[in-house]
Amino acid sequence: MSSIPEFSAKVEMCGRFKLEVYKQSTGELVKQTDWFNNIVLNQGLNLAFNKNIFSGVAVGTGNSTPVVTQTDLDSRFAATTTAVGSDIKTIIDADVPYASLIKQFRFNAGVFNDQVLTEVGITTNETGALLFNRALILDANGQPSSIQIKSDEYLDVKVELRMYVSKTPTTGSFNLTDKNNHLIRSHSYQCLPSKINTSIFYSLSSGFSSGNGFGLQAYPNSMSTNIFTGYPSGSTIFSTSNTSVSKTYFSYVNDSYSVRYRFIVPLSLGNTAAIKSFLLETYMIAFQFQLDETIQKTADEIFTIFFSVSWGRYTGVVE
Repeated sequence: MSSIPEFSAKVEMCGRFKLEVYKQSTGELVKQTDWFNNIVLNQGLNLAFNKNIFSGVAVGTGNSTPVVTQTDLDSRFAATTTAVGSDIKTIIDADVPYASLIKQFRFNAGVFNDQVLTEVGITTNETGALLFNRALILDANGQPSSIQIKSDEYLDVKVELRMYVSKTPTTGSFNLTDKNNHLIRSHSYQCLPSKINTSIFYSLSSGFSSGNGFGLQAYPNSMSTNIFTGYPSGSTIFSTSNTSVSKTYFSYVNDSYSVRYRFIVPLSLGNTAAIKSFLLETYMIAFQFQLDETIQKTADEIFTIFFSVSWGRYTGVVE
């Protein structure tokens, strides 16, 4: 039996907010903020494994500088899960490509009676509405500000959640070993996203946990450079659509911000051609992995292959 220890891939997330205040009687827009950024909390990254991380918003009156260890607003005043209008889903082919989902949540007139708000965050759909991220309301210059809502006004909070991927191949390495963990040879690989589209947002309703919504295919040829529609070329050498391939994802480890997968390919599969690349499909996104050298599986070998997909905060420039 040969073992191919872990391949890894990553996505990064960030969010933005925009607040708009309307007159109840006329629907007139009376004040608004510019878009401003936030900080994703450690709690939020943990929630992203198996919770709906984009179900509502909370607003409050606190003014401390957001830090990743917070679990709620400083002083939560109100929360809502009332979404108005349609979700806006887009794929942006920028220097760092990202998928963008915008929702608009509403606080009805009468919730605020001249209340001054200073902080906001995305919430889950659970009782208690756990916080995914937190931001101070900022002015056009990026400085802490506030917004006041009268009793005859309603507040709409527009929220954008982005998932960033790399269009430049990331790299890694692994050792191909036998059943006794003896080294056969070392390999390096490149990784690119694959088939990026708005289906990435399905993960937001249940988190990055996969259930049975993940799979693996092996190919004889190189991966595609088109991360939006591409995948490795050629006929599959094996696929987890064959039920004889064992597939497992492991229990989440708190603060790991990662899900691990294991695939065991039996003696009878994967022997028709040398493997050059893999396509890993998860509930949120697909990834391609291209080997520096091909691997030829034989009929007297069982392959055990591990993958991990992790997520974290996007720390680049948000435009």
